[in-house]
Amino acid sequence: MTPSFCIAKYLDACVSSSLRLSAPMLRRFATNTEPLSIVAGSKYPRAAIGALSIPSTARVVKKGDLDQPAQLIDLENVGPWGAVYDVSEVSSIGSNRLLFGDCDVLTSKLRPYLGKTIHNVFPEGMGTTEWVPIKVDPTQLRPRLLGYLLQSRHYVEMSRAFMAGKEHPRITPDDILSLEVPLPPLAEQDALVKALDGLAKKCKQMEGAIGTELDLVDAYFEKHFGLSVAQLDTKKRQRERALGLSNIAANPDLRFSFKFHAPSVGFALSSLRALPHKRVGDFLAEEIVLGASVSPIDYDLDSEKLYLSMATIKSWEFDEQSASPVSEQYFAANMAKAVKPEDILMARSGEGTIGKVALIPEGVNGICSDFTMRIRLDRKRCLPAFARLYFMSKYFQHAIYGEKKGLGNNTNIFPIQLRELPFIDVSIADQEHAVEELSELQRVREAEKASLIHLRARMEDVLTLGLTGKSFSHLLA
Repeated sequence: MTPSFCIAKYLDACVSSSLRLSAPMLRRFATNTEPLSIVAGSKYPRAAIGALSIPSTARVVKKGDLDQPAQLIDLENVGPWGAVYDVSEVSSIGSNRLLFGDCDVLTSKLRPYLGKTIHNVFPEGMGTTEWVPIKVDPTQLRPRLLGYLLQSRHYVEMSRAFMAGKEHPRITPDDILSLEVPLPPLAEQDALVKALDGLAKKCKQMEGAIGTELDLVDAYFEKHFGLSVAQLDTKKRQRERALGLSNIAANPDLRFSFKFHAPSVGFALSSLRALPHKRVGDFLAEEIVLGASVSPIDYDLDSEKLYLSMATIKSWEFDEQSASPVSEQYFAANMAKAVKPEDILMARSGEGTIGKVALIPEGVNGICSDFTMRIRLDRKRCLPAFARLYFMSKYFQHAIYGEKKGLGNNTNIFPIQLRELPFIDVSIADQEHAVEELSELQRVREAEKASLIHLRARMEDVLTLGLTGKSFSHLLA
């Protein structure tokens, strides 16, 4: 590999509130004539986001019971271009949360390159304190235009230069506010927002028609095993249940939480147990393993060995880009926690993440992290690919909902609980058929997503043209 060099000034680092001397940031200043401009080459004047910002009512809420239920929107609930999925309602929180208030836009300071930015359309919303709330003066910059800009590749790509941190790279709120945006006349901003809103609406309709892999999984288990999503959702709306002492005494830890005794959880478990089944523990090749902890000195950017945190499985598929490299010494010392191909990783903690699973592919040299569980199955009795699908199903996930202990983001499930949950007992041939059928449906879905990706790219082009002062009307036909 041929090395490249550039000359940067020390004063360039002073632009950042953190006085960062990272190579990516200094390289940007040395090679870019508009280093703070999110969209370069605009004919319009620019202003820093901070200079356009006004106070908002967003605030941090302490953990505990809430005065009234709130919508919980965390980073794992957000997809590309601000698509929001699986919003839950909570009445208590186990860790401090950001109450969105009247801010216009929320963008993530954690891993900003993932493009987690949303328009605030959640009047009773709250989420992780990784969210950065921004409210801007609408007489200078239309709030929705800022939201679209922070969702775009322009911001996603340049944010990498301002990040710091190994396992959890972040951009500081002050650095976000220092970035500059073009300011077209308000009439042009309104026209651009209208065009982007129209394309975003088409994207949302297309996403709804395509659905998610979870939708395909639940449709399969409903069709072949009678696990009706509609019936489970009806049970979830039942919020009252009377308990006798015998109900509490029937479980080994005397748990009396609503989650554990919820009618919907009982319905999900009885439905699974009405099918041919055994326990999860009956299909294991070895006992479930809890992941290893790590310290900052264990990371090594030059290593090919990986630390597989919950971030690697949040999308229900293994994401190697979200793994952190660790030293050879750390890897060797934690070989008992190493993964093999077709191991299943399950998140065992965190509201919105607990229960998520992914299958480990070939070629991964990694250690499963704290707050995950490594599940290694007996392949003569259970195909790991089928187990992943079953674990993803809404009925099994609701069984995990009933088992988890703790408040808010501090909920946990442990191997001793997981191994006792029901697992459908069908032949290897039937499992192979299920995997093949769902794989084919997924291939069709991926082909349909190509049109959506094309439409998203057109949104990017419209945004770029509009903010640089060029016509975009030809892209709206």
